Formats: sequence, C-alpha cells, structure tokens
Amino acid sequence: MIAENLAKISVVILLICVRIGFLEASEKNSVKIMNSHSKKIEDMFVNTRTICFGRFLLDIPLKTTVVYGPASVESEIWFKKNGGEDIEKIVSNRLTEIKEEAGYIPIYEKEALPMIGKLVDGVRDGQKILFGAVNSVGYVIESFTPIGTGLFIQRFGPVPPQVDYISRINEISNKISARLENEIPLESGICIEGGFVALEPLRERVTIGLRFHEFSDVRFSIDAHKNQNRLPLGSNPGKLREEARLDAEASGVGNFFKRIKVFRNGNRQLGIWEGEEIATRRPAYKEDTDAHEFRFYSMGAINDALHPELDIRFDSGVRGNAKAKLKPSITDDEALEIWDRIINTIRIRKVNETSISRNVLQKTALGTTITSGDLCSQTGTWECLTTRRVMNKRQRRFMEGEKMPEVLVEKEAGLLRTLMGEKNHFVAIEWRLIQYDENVPGQS
Repeated sequence: MIAENLAKISVVILLICVRIGFLEASEKNSVKIMNSHSKKIEDMFVNTRTICFGRFLLDIPLKTTVVYGPASVESEIWFKKNGGEDIEKIVSNRLTEIKEEAGYIPIYEKEALPMIGKLVDGVRDGQKILFGAVNSVGYVIESFTPIGTGLFIQRFGPVPPQVDYISRINEISNKISARLENEIPLESGICIEGGFVALEPLRERVTIGLRFHEFSDVRFSIDAHKNQNRLPLGSNPGKLREEARLDAEASGVGNFFKRIKVFRNGNRQLGIWEGEEIATRRPAYKEDTDAHEFRFYSMGAINDALHPELDIRFDSGVRGNAKAKLKPSITDDEALEIWDRIINTIRIRKVNETSISRNVLQKTALGTTITSGDLCSQTGTWECLTTRRVMNKRQRRFMEGEKMPEVLVEKEAGLLRTLMGEKNHFVAIEWRLIQYDENVPGQS
C-alpha cells in the first residue's frame, strides 16, 4: 500500500510539472523588479546585443547562445545551415521517403493524387517543390529554397488535389531573404532562424531559447504564436494552477505543494502585453533537484500579429532538456535579476515607413491586363477574360514575378468537332488585375 501511494504521488508530481511547468503556493506577491545585487550578473550584462525574433526585439548578454525552435509562416518552416550546398542530396533523399510513404496509400486512392512523387521548379533560383502524401485527404507539398549557402524548407498540407497552392508557396519563397543573427530588418515581416520573411501571413509563430555562458544549467524560452479567431482560454495559468492544486490535495501531496517557495504570483504588464507572472523555486523530490521555474503568459489578442499569445519561461537545474536534474548554479536573486533584465527589453520591432510608402507607389493599377506568358506585375487576384468555359477558376491569385499561365478551356460544341476528336485544351488568354493582395504591406 505504501509503495502504491508513493507511486501515485510521483505520477501526480510529474503531471503537475508537465501541465504548468511550475507549481503554485497560496501566497500572492506583487511584482518587484530586482535591482543588481550580484557582480556576476553586472558583468554578464556589461555588453549586450539585440536580436530579432518574429516581429519583436530582445536584448541579451553578448555571450548568450540563441537556439531556434519551431517556426511557422502560414505553415511550418525551418532552416538548414549550409543546406543550400547539399540541396540535390536533400531533395533526392526526400523523394525516396515520399515514395515509401505513398506505398501505404491504397492504389485506388492514389489515383486522385497523380502528382505524388513529382518534382517541379519553384519561382526562385534553385527552388524545388515536391508533392507527397501520407493519406488520401490531399497532398503534402514541400518547398526547398536555397539562399546563399542556407536552405529554407516549408511543408504544407494536407492540400486537396483540386486546390492550386503553388502560387502561395512561390509567394512565400519569393519573400524570404537571408539574415545574420544580429541583423535587424527595417521592413515589415517576420524574423526566423537564418532569414526574414517580408510577408503578412494569416498564421505565424516563432520560438527561441537562450543558453547562458555564465549559467550552463539555466534555460530561457519565448514562444510567440499569433492567435486566429479565438483566444487560447485553456492555457490560462490561473486555471491550470488551480487544477494542479486540487490534484495535489486529492493525491496526498498537498504538503509538497505548500513547500514551494513563491517569489511572485500575480498580474504583470510587460510592455504592450497584459499577462500573469509566477516565479517559484520548487523543492527537491526523489530524483529531481530543487529548481527555479518562472513563467509569464499573455493570451494576446485575436488576429493581431503584434499581440500574439506569448509564453515566456525560465528554468534552472536543467541537464540537456530535462528539468530539475542538476543543483541550480544560480541564486534566487540572480535568477530574478536575469529574468527581469531580459523580459523588460522585449519590444515591437519598428518598421521603416518609407519602405511601405515605396510599395504603395509601385502598385500596378487595378484593371491592368497582361497576356499568358508575361510576368505578373502585381501580387493579387487576376481574372481571365476569355468568354469560353474555363475548367479551372476564372479568378486566381498570382504573385509578382510569376509567369501568367494559359488556361484549360472546354472543347467547343458541335458534331464536327466531336467527330474530329477535339478535347479540352489550353489556350493563351488575357488576365486582368481585379484586387490587391491584403497580405502585401502597403496594399490597402
């Protein structure tokens, strides 16, 4: 019975830590920004540098290492340093994997996905686009864009076979530029690992981690995730803390819960974000050491890239990626001081308004027409002007620099044409610009 109770207690403790990343005590403290008490911290921040993540800036100690996590620009995107030099090998290996994955899809279902295993060129120099699938719902389309020695990879899907998504993939690829870690762009867009995307996408996310030269067991992370049409109410720390407290009491570990040292627990205004902050030091338990666990969380706003869901965390006693596995090398005061010094520098990256003005002046006039085979002069919605029945959409979205296509039209009626075996075929037509793209800066 004792063994069973200990096992149950261990599981509950683990559940609490996983669910909220830190624990709560009943006492609530007001936010008190730490002043310097440590020469080590003073020396650590003598020289700092500014980095860009997403649409924001952050000041960090000079020797700090930045580790990039998952990122999204419409879909997941990641960067391979020096991958541009190995793109042929990378694409070849991925094609082999795609064919193996497609082998699990029944043959009769694959008939609706004829592009599986196909490789096409993208709009950028050296860009390759692969079509794969893991089920019959639609394609998984992957884009490989080499820029300099680096390689940017994006994965989209599932994309229904009737949806032409290549123009959107090409548009995103065409807006990526290489970026050094300390380089701060002046135009509107998103900073990601190794690059910058000058786009206003519907979906975006960026995550970064910091590793401190002076404290090797300390981890600092930021996750900024743009909300869609609703707020992530289920992630509210207050609600999660209350659930954790009830679980702890119900499982007989309420005493452990009460031994957690709470430095702060309450609301905090962090720049433009209103959120909740909790800073604690949990006691050792079994194989886990005592450790600092700080968190700031803001739900952000709906459909607002400048007010994303923001989750910031600080942990000590980390070995590898496992928490509470080493005796913390940092004191309570030092931990709070590093926390305050860094999170207080998070701010929106200012955009050079002249770059937006230049985009507005260079817009192609609505109503402009161009012919199949010409290069698109303006990202936006274009309408084909043929009077014949078109087998695809009459209005389509093209990006600047993309080659305007011919369209597939239905064969003309008539007995003679039927006897001659005439089929649906592609014809060159005129395209007319009818709407600017809302996702392009300056087009409104």
